[in-house]
Formats: sequence, structure tokens, C-alpha cells
Amino acid sequence: MKRSSVAIVEPSWPADHPDRGLQCQLALEPAFQQLVERAAESGWTEDEIANALLELAGARLKRRQP
Repeated sequence: MKRSSVAIVEPSWPADHPDRGLQCQLALEPAFQQLVERAAESGWTEDEIANALLELAGARLKRRQP
């Protein structure tokens, strides 16, 4: 299987811009979609993929908390 790398664009707004979180989501979405597609092609179900991503995101947030 050919694996392509999706570029993630850099932020163009300052850290305190109210829509910077949305800009981050838009920047990550192509890579996110590619990750989901690759996982599905490997045999994982949409529910399994979604649950795994939620667990990974939650664990990452917990590691950041003091």
C-alpha cells in the first residue's frame, strides 16, 4: 500500500485569536481523514477507530494536566 504524507499547514493567526482552534481543526482534518481511511483499510470499523481516537486524545489531555 502506498502511504502518502499529508502536509499540515502552519497557523496564520496569533495564539490569542478567537478562531485559532478552528483553524487548527481545519489544518488537521486532511491528515485526520487520511489516518481514519488507513485504519479502515486495515480492517478496523468506524466505531473502533472513533473510540480509539477519543481515548488517545483523552490520554494526551490527561498527560498535559498538572
